[in-house]
Amino acid sequence: MILAIETSSTVCSIALKAGDAIIEKNLKEANRHSENLARMVQELLTENKVKNSDIKGLLISGGPGSFTGLRIGMSFAKGFVLPAKIPMALVNSMEAFIYTGKKNILKCARPVCVIKSHRDNVFTGDIINFNDSKDIAYMDINEIQKKLPGVDLILTNDETIKIDNLYQVVNKLNASMLINYFENSDRLKLSHDYNKMKLFYGMEYKAKLWKG
Repeated sequence: MILAIETSSTVCSIALKAGDAIIEKNLKEANRHSENLARMVQELLTENKVKNSDIKGLLISGGPGSFTGLRIGMSFAKGFVLPAKIPMALVNSMEAFIYTGKKNILKCARPVCVIKSHRDNVFTGDIINFNDSKDIAYMDINEIQKKLPGVDLILTNDETIKIDNLYQVVNKLNASMLINYFENSDRLKLSHDYNKMKLFYGMEYKAKLWKG
């Protein structure tokens, strides 16, 4: 069984892969990760009669996304995996989001995934031309059409993101996306080397914007 935890967005999401089924819980309240994550996981496992020792791997969202959410998710994940030495994998949130977008957005010339950072700042990934995390960009939301000319649709995880004259699809980032991406990735592997797993806070992208 695989347990996945997504905390890079404003809404906390967890999922359990048992056999061919994925069972998911999504918190409706925004920015309530710290109060609810442990309870949600315990409820999910109890409802499905799963013990912590039954979990053979844990997936955790690594960002980019909410700085606070990412720290809460990683802190819980390490506390969960250490006692039973459960292997873990850190999943780039944008890569998982784009993997879903590629499957569902087929008729657009230049669809772009947009993950909310803070205020009017966002992380973007050009779905058609995306290869890996090096292709993630950080910008003000009002710069998207200038910096990504020809964009004809944005797939976003946040309904507050609005761009005039541009078609938008809201698709909440959730834990099942992490599972689907992990299972179809040749690069991601479960590991016990927890200390080498560093969150993708996105500072390397922001630094480019803030220079000068």
